Amino acid sequence: MHFVRRRTLDLVAVVALSSVVLGCNKSPYDLAPVVGTVTVDGQPLAAGSIMFAPNAREGNVNSGKPAFGRIQSDGSYSLTTYSDGDGAIAGSHWVTIFSPAKNSTGTTPVSTTPSNIPRFDRITVPSGPVDVLADKENHIDVALTSQQIARYGSKPK
Repeated sequence: MHFVRRRTLDLVAVVALSSVVLGCNKSPYDLAPVVGTVTVDGQPLAAGSIMFAPNAREGNVNSGKPAFGRIQSDGSYSLTTYSDGDGAIAGSHWVTIFSPAKNSTGTTPVSTTPSNIPRFDRITVPSGPVDVLADKENHIDVALTSQQIARYGSKPK
């Protein structure tokens, strides 16, 4: 009798552990693909990165993991939350643009930052939150002006 009870407990433990491990690979949130372009004064921002940070939903203090994307030379980006190109959590997001990474000499590469754009470390897009819709490929363009960057962007140190 003791042997049967022990085997049953072992089986319950294995099932419980398996469900925890397998559950860790899936997001508790709905994800949707997000692509777009970032422009400043109508010209593509040729480098940097973009982050979509989800807003907390009613009654839930955990808003979920932010999504990131690298801004390409043509200003385009594609967001990733858990795996390459999987998108962002469906819902409302604040969008932040980060300037190109500093190179090994500590300076921002000149070729990626046009002279007419004020230098910045990051800027939260001042037009407000954007919505990522579930079960849809979202094309979200971000259009900034050099005046917005000068006013709202954090200055490099």
